[in-house]
Amino acid sequence: MWNGTEAEFEQIVSEYRSALYGTAFAYLNSNSEIDDVVQETFIEFYYKYDTIRDKTKIGAWLCGVCRNIALKRLRGTRFTLPLEQASNKASADPADLYEKADRRRIVRAAIDRLSPPVAETVSLYYITGLPVAKIAECLGVPQGTVKSRLYEGRRKLKGELEFMMESEIRRESDITEKIRKIIGDAEHAMKHADDSAAVLLLDNAIAEIGENTEHYRALAELYRKRAEAEFMNDRQKSEEDDGRALAYAKLTRDEVLIAKYLLIDAYNGKTTEDSIERMRATYDLAKRNGLNGICAEAAYWEGVNQIHKGDEAAARERLALALEHYDKIRALDMIDVCDGNILRVHAFADGALKALDMLRDAGREMGDWESCNTFCQILRRDGETITKHNDYGWNIPGKQFNYQSNYGVFDGQGYLFADELLDGDNVTYEYYNFSNLLVRKTYTVVSRDEEITTPAGQFTGCYKLLIREELSESDAADPANRESAENLCEYTVVLCPGVGLISETCTYVNSPEQNAEYGGTVLLSRYALPEPSAHVIPLDEGCEFEYIRFDAAGKPVSDRMNYRDIYRVDRVTDDGVIYLANYGYGYYA
Repeated sequence: MWNGTEAEFEQIVSEYRSALYGTAFAYLNSNSEIDDVVQETFIEFYYKYDTIRDKTKIGAWLCGVCRNIALKRLRGTRFTLPLEQASNKASADPADLYEKADRRRIVRAAIDRLSPPVAETVSLYYITGLPVAKIAECLGVPQGTVKSRLYEGRRKLKGELEFMMESEIRRESDITEKIRKIIGDAEHAMKHADDSAAVLLLDNAIAEIGENTEHYRALAELYRKRAEAEFMNDRQKSEEDDGRALAYAKLTRDEVLIAKYLLIDAYNGKTTEDSIERMRATYDLAKRNGLNGICAEAAYWEGVNQIHKGDEAAARERLALALEHYDKIRALDMIDVCDGNILRVHAFADGALKALDMLRDAGREMGDWESCNTFCQILRRDGETITKHNDYGWNIPGKQFNYQSNYGVFDGQGYLFADELLDGDNVTYEYYNFSNLLVRKTYTVVSRDEEITTPAGQFTGCYKLLIREELSESDAADPANRESAENLCEYTVVLCPGVGLISETCTYVNSPEQNAEYGGTVLLSRYALPEPSAHVIPLDEGCEFEYIRFDAAGKPVSDRMNYRDIYRVDRVTDDGVIYLANYGYGYYA
């Protein structure tokens, strides 16, 4: 009986699944039979683990058991393949179906002429794609034996089959390289706010490959990138492209890829119940394949939707499950196995649980609050230059009321602070807003010896900065850009070296209405630093800051609403990426 942890067992399943599929492929023709044999092998491994004498040769033991189970199933029906199993694509051309089926027959018939050890080695190398060293481990033979068997296989499989194998590998390699370049070009266009150019590049690639080919993985990647390019301009098309990406991922039969695209598609749930169902299906598939990153992501988002639904017990269970899988990721050093950066999930889930705890401590029942938020803002530090990366977050309204002015510190785009400001007077940063317009953001040092008092104490020797956002003259003059112009802000920021952000005043200079609703000042009310910091803005792991807020008229927001607005540095990576969690709540007394 297996006596290790679940995570260790999942890791073994993930490591040897491909090898077992390659072994079974050498003896069986049916995908369903192969799946059954692989599953049966792992079940036998689970219950007979104690009988394995040499635990360093698990791969050889697994492949041996898999081989025996496959041979028992063979029963004289070796290497026959019904025509309808040659392709899963019902809409493909009949001639194309026949060609694929004929090719598979040739492969099967050719391998059938090889001795079992050579057939299995060839299958593992050409069909599964395992390297020589891994094949040697799984078969329990020296690498030289693997190489000699491959040589014998190639010698016997001369002519049409050998050419077909090699040309197929070259063609796949060429297409993979080409797709990688096209996606890189599309990402470059998107970075420069030219989403239409990105869509055109991707459409041309899809047309060139052809949707009736077997290049399912490439098509899935192209449609996924197209969904990203369409996201800001046409949400419906973006969701349709995500659906196509998932459909092609399923055709690959690669459950790891399917889980990734299932997660992305799950974000597009139309109702709370639909989102919960999609995320649960994603979680189940990911868990079966040992993909803790995707498990953490799916469990978190299901937890959020359980909060929307009003089921606090289910929400807490799924959020805690997200943290449990996150810890397994760290232990197995599997960080980026899902879409986006998995490190943010810890800030998400931990922040959401803390916000729920704070609400419960304040005596609020489930849904008896206006706003519960959990955010993660990603920053990067290089010396004293701190730049803003992606905002990831989710505001969880208890009564579907989004009290936006309850949060927002550190929400500015681009630089938060630059080392140039220590020696100079100003620095300018440019970014594209959500309307793909270029915004210039200028930081100017007003004072280097400011004194300010907040509920957190008295601070001297502070920097006072003025930050202005501007559109180009032509964009500002265009009536079509009125909304963008009204969203421009002017900030007055006070920073105390070694403590960080003390005060921030935000003014919507072109919109009195927005300024009345969202403008105002935040003051530091509490902070905790694990240890003294030499940085102007200390953003080391564990640093915590809490702020109180005043509206544009100078009245405390707490006069109208009870709220908490807390920032905590959740994680800092070795290369200076900072994951800043923001959590809190707002409710009317």
